[in-house]
Amino acid sequence: MRVAIFGESYLPHLSGVTISTEALARGLGVIGHDVMLAVPRPARGVDAGTAGMPGPEPTHAWLPSYQLPGVAPPGYRMPWPMPSAALSAVDRFRPQVVHAQSPFVSGQLARRTARRARAPLVFTHHTRFADYRHYLGPLARPGSAMTDAYLRRFWRACAAVIAPSADLAAEIEARRVVVIPTGVDVDAIAAIAPIDPRPAHGWPSDAVVAVTMGRLAAEKRVDLVVRAVADAASANPTLHLLVVGDGPAADALRAEAASSLGRRAAFTGTLPHATALATVAACDLFVFASRTETQGLVLAEALACGLPVV
Repeated sequence: MRVAIFGESYLPHLSGVTISTEALARGLGVIGHDVMLAVPRPARGVDAGTAGMPGPEPTHAWLPSYQLPGVAPPGYRMPWPMPSAALSAVDRFRPQVVHAQSPFVSGQLARRTARRARAPLVFTHHTRFADYRHYLGPLARPGSAMTDAYLRRFWRACAAVIAPSADLAAEIEARRVVVIPTGVDVDAIAAIAPIDPRPAHGWPSDAVVAVTMGRLAAEKRVDLVVRAVADAASANPTLHLLVVGDGPAADALRAEAASSLGRRAAFTGTLPHATALATVAACDLFVFASRTETQGLVLAEALACGLPVV
């Protein structure tokens, strides 16, 4: 089949959504489908690259894009809601299924494309949007209510809604909801050669390293991880903390970790996906405290690395 996949964000920005989008596109290609990705064009001179998902390179229809300001990380680009050569290319592709990865700008572009192609619209619900309402400040309550109403209308326009987990599926008011977790290539991750973080940070070879990975933002509760590891480290001087990722809370978290853990805490910033997994694989324990997950892809990846997970 010919499948057009629309994304609100894409590589080189790394997130659970962008990794899932690449995994879907390449995975469909592996089993013989013809895939076109309609995703935001990277900044001028920047290569989108890959997160290392297996499968053939899909065809790209690069949507005109801009850098999202404010709390969005560098490289997080959004598509413009406008006609473009990319949309014309998707129309010429004549998709038999249109798959939206977001309900907003790219979701509306996907919806219009599906109408023109007379193809079913499928939507994967990657995000619990209500958990991000604190970014709206005083508009959090009305903004959340408006988002909920908008989502219900968008669900009704879809032939099917995919939920990455059963608990999220129970919250979706759509006529057809299917639970399909994002797949993890367990064998490929298990084969990654570990990259030991201890020498780079001046830690002893017998240091017990707890690692967390993801976006450093309030809703991910990395501050709770820092406090928990600091509490445990007070009774176990061999315990260290490695934080993989970046985000708007990075500076505050670095200050908190420096105060409570000193040199026993380190932050890597954003790493390429394969490097991040190799670093996780060399640690002893994965710790995660996010309050907003639809699946928690990093948990499956950590387990595939062979780590116990808290």
